[in-house]
Amino acid sequence: AKGIVLGDPMAAGTQMGPLVSELQMRRVLSLVETAAPQGATLLCGGVRSSAAGCEAGWFVEPTVIGDVQPHFSCFQEEIFGPCVTLVGFADEAHALALANDSRFGLGAAVWTRDVARAHRVAQGVRAGIVWVNAHHRNDP
Repeated sequence: AKGIVLGDPMAAGTQMGPLVSELQMRRVLSLVETAAPQGATLLCGGVRSSAAGCEAGWFVEPTVIGDVQPHFSCFQEEIFGPCVTLVGFADEAHALALANDSRFGLGAAVWTRDVARAHRVAQGVRAGIVWVNAHHRNDP
């Protein structure tokens, strides 16, 4: 996450552009701020970017939050920003239970080296679309 290049989405070297509005940036940062008081660990990001070229936009540094429990706000709410929460699981059934314990379900991603597991788990996730070893790969 620390190596992702933020900037103008039209620039060739940019990997991630800004959020859609100041309001959305504030929502994302507000949800990230709930993590530590609930017991999570902010591993990187979680702040407005001060990188060159990002000062005037609504850029949030790519964020990774660890030590997350399923009842934490950052896990229960859709952040709609550059943020991933890390939650441990005991086995495949537990992972599916965690994934499906949400009132949302626009999209999900399954990450694994095992193709058979990828298909099995993707079939069990209740979401509008499920990506395997990728996230948000949509055709234009």
